[in-house]
Amino acid sequence: MSRIDPDNVLEPENVTPDLTPGAAARELRIGRTALLKLVLAEELFAYKAGKRLRITRKSLDAYKVRHRFMPTEEDAA
Repeated sequence: MSRIDPDNVLEPENVTPDLTPGAAARELRIGRTALLKLVLAEELFAYKAGKRLRITRKSLDAYKVRHRFMPTEEDAA
């Protein structure tokens, strides 16, 4: 029987679960169809877990950073 290395175990607070298309769409405040278009355009990374589609948390966070609105001084006036 093999022993578990405690330094190599993922802790629950370090794990960010991947999202269903519906959950990812709600987080972006868009529809599921629009989210699936982003997956097809390779803006988001998705994979199949069995028959179910999952959107990676990492790709969703990166998308939000790339499309963040950065107001300029002109916008503030």
